[in-house]
Amino acid sequence: MERLNKLPKTIASPEMDLEKLKGTEEYIRRQWWDEIRRVEGEYLTKCVPEGATNGFLEANVVMSKLKLVVSFLDNRERSPEHGFKDDQMDFVRSFDDFKVYDILSETEIFEAIWRLRSSEFTAIG
Repeated sequence: MERLNKLPKTIASPEMDLEKLKGTEEYIRRQWWDEIRRVEGEYLTKCVPEGATNGFLEANVVMSKLKLVVSFLDNRERSPEHGFKDDQMDFVRSFDDFKVYDILSETEIFEAIWRLRSSEFTAIG
């Protein structure tokens, strides 16, 4: 399973943010797409029938495919056939906005949330 999960895990990881992915050459991303589809096919035809399922691999495959599709669309490139919905793609696009919390202190995060909540209550009241 680890062999199958190597590329999907790399692309699905937070370190491979959407901007980094969109900056990767199109032909490389297409090769990755093809490899992930191959991994998915091998997993579904060989591992699943034998009862060897892996939720992490399944999640990484889906997230890596979703991120790749968004990278193609955002770069105005031909997107492979997919079944993702707009709200799923919007989620990936907004996900990078949360990366800022990695560099903030606990106090800064608390203060940002407090300001957000305060402004919501002010708008309601």
